[in-house]
Amino acid sequence: MFARVTSFLLDETGATTIDWVVLTGGCMALAIIMLSTMNGATSSVASEMETVLTSVEVADLSQSGDTE
Repeated sequence: MFARVTSFLLDETGATTIDWVVLTGGCMALAIIMLSTMNGATSSVASEMETVLTSVEVADLSQSGDTE
């Protein structure tokens, strides 16, 4: 019984899978943190763009006198 437990603890099969799972989890956590940090900044830029674009007056070309 002791030999089987020792053999199990010394076996490194599947260790690469664990490394990739941990690495992928870390990357996902970093991406979530970055997105949550940038969310406020992009929302404020978008609202400023909306304000500027709604205040622009567009000339009506049908009354400009141009005839083609």
